[in-house]
Amino acid sequence: AGQGIPLGVVSNKQGPFLRAEVAHLGWGERFGALLGAGDAARDKPDAAPVIKALATVGREAGPNVWFVGDALVDMDCARAAGCTGILLVHDGTSLDEGVLTRADLRVVDCRHLHDLVTSAMGLT
Repeated sequence: AGQGIPLGVVSNKQGPFLRAEVAHLGWGERFGALLGAGDAARDKPDAAPVIKALATVGREAGPNVWFVGDALVDMDCARAAGCTGILLVHDGTSLDEGVLTRADLRVVDCRHLHDLVTSAMGLT
């Protein structure tokens, strides 16, 4: 977690597959929580995996928690947990089903997300 920001992943990929993928990429130490399908009482879009991931890193849900995703299920999960939903819009993002109206913020790429985080933290 850079700049003291705890990071976690909440995915609908099966938990063991998610953790194997993160380990293969060498990213394991970047995340304080890695939760996939089946790791919480319910999966996204329910708030349960977010609440469990946040508990793992010693945090509680709220608007200061940013949930970044690229799908409607992610924005619904963020909303269910009471977190700020940030939609990462890219070529594969489906913009139907009202996903834009459910997002609190939108970013066009990871550089844009980085700039948003550094600005919010007063690091610019």
